[in-house]
Amino acid sequence: MTPEFKRVDESFHSYGFSYSHWLNSQGIYYAVDESFITLKKENISIRRWIQKKINTIEDVSIQSLLNKSLLNIKDTKENSWMKEAGFSYISILFLFHVICKYFMSEKKKDVVLSVITILLLIVYRFPMILVENLLFRVSRYFPLSRQKSASLITMFIMFCYPSEITSASFLIPSLYHYSFLFNEHKKGILFLLISILQSILFQTINPMRSFLYPLNMFLHGFFFLFSLVRFFTPVDFVSLIASALQSFNTLMNAFSLKGSIAGAGCILYILVVSMFHHKVRAAIVLLYIFQMTGLFHPCMEMTMINIGQGDAILIRAPLNSDNILIDTGKPSAYNALKTYLDAKSIYVINTLIITHNDNDHSGNKTNIQKDFAVKQCIETHQTTIQSSIFTLLDINEIQSEDENGSSIVNVVNFNGKQVCLMGVASDKTEEEIIHKYPTLSCDILKLGHHGSSTSSSDQFLDVVRPETALISSGAYRIYHHPSEETIQKLLKRHIPYFDTKTSGDITILCFGKIRVFITSRFEIGLI
Repeated sequence: MTPEFKRVDESFHSYGFSYSHWLNSQGIYYAVDESFITLKKENISIRRWIQKKINTIEDVSIQSLLNKSLLNIKDTKENSWMKEAGFSYISILFLFHVICKYFMSEKKKDVVLSVITILLLIVYRFPMILVENLLFRVSRYFPLSRQKSASLITMFIMFCYPSEITSASFLIPSLYHYSFLFNEHKKGILFLLISILQSILFQTINPMRSFLYPLNMFLHGFFFLFSLVRFFTPVDFVSLIASALQSFNTLMNAFSLKGSIAGAGCILYILVVSMFHHKVRAAIVLLYIFQMTGLFHPCMEMTMINIGQGDAILIRAPLNSDNILIDTGKPSAYNALKTYLDAKSIYVINTLIITHNDNDHSGNKTNIQKDFAVKQCIETHQTTIQSSIFTLLDINEIQSEDENGSSIVNVVNFNGKQVCLMGVASDKTEEEIIHKYPTLSCDILKLGHHGSSTSSSDQFLDVVRPETALISSGAYRIYHHPSEETIQKLLKRHIPYFDTKTSGDITILCFGKIRVFITSRFEIGLI
């Protein structure tokens, strides 16, 4: 059987990490099913030898810990800033730095740390953060100013590792390397900039992680050291250190403030900070006030979140005073969904609406209820759903065993625009709706069933006459949504449409009565 190469379709998101985007940045555009792969030759490497030896350990939990520490292979459920940013390599050097400074001169210590860095580079195949560290260490022995050394090293790293220049493992160390540019308030400026980077990269700010960063490094260094002991001997201290790290991370997570500075309120933040004439403390205090109160996202908005095949629609009142989430997508998409909600500083879901029980619409209901305070959950037909300033009308009265036909269909007045959210309503459901509401019209129509040919009938489109159509869909080669037939219907009626598959998150921001349409691909317009 001939292997089929499938294109890696790039997925766009306003916040968080996109694996497909990362693959494309690495020049990887096609994938093949692993069942077609046959191992012909295996090269010998230190890392592979370590991996094989770890796999011979009978205790699965010890295997996981050693993979995590020695090979930087993290558990998918683990949420550690150190692992995400790749700082675990540097923690090894930090530990040896602390130990060596008590027994060696500065010159000997630099030699030892340089040798350890080179060994780590060989074992871990030259990760960027170790290469950068070695270059800065060696640059001290050349007759160049700090400015010139830092500039040359940065240019080299950007040339050799272009896909990593927006990563935390590049940006945060670079802030420290360039701290000589700050003549005054160096610590305050570093703290402010690192907090801003946390907000942008991780959709959260954690002041305690910045304050206790050396302790975190020290614990991770010990984790590596005792992992080496366990690797060569049956003596097990690694579980104890892992437990201490887990307790430390749990404690630190309690100080996390959700939110991303990348929002409309960022302009307001810059304007307010400028009034304080560059006072660093004022900028830090204001940053945390904006983060805690959701001022970075002050506008009323509606977003169709890109969670692949499935639906997840967020409707927000100004300053998080009311949050409505319609459907939750499938379990595999929960990270994208939660990342978006966290970026908006959302802690409370006032109303959760599940249009029907298919996995791609209700698959994360339990997760949402666990991670967010859900005040009311609507899973059955209700004529009117009231949620603070929003009133949603369910215009589908069909209740049968057919999940699609019985899907909740909501109509809501959003800042003066009539929005119709069709769930997965079929053409038969559409027929029933326009029979009961013959004068129904809308400005924005979210197409039923991801743009399938079984929805969005000619008759329905002619009655509601939308100005804009929205589609939530996944990879076309798998689901074949939206159908070409549906797209032709929209084109025939000159109805512009946007699809999460190609546009990413689709958001309507409201500035008074001005409504701005923006997508993850920076498609911008007025509605």
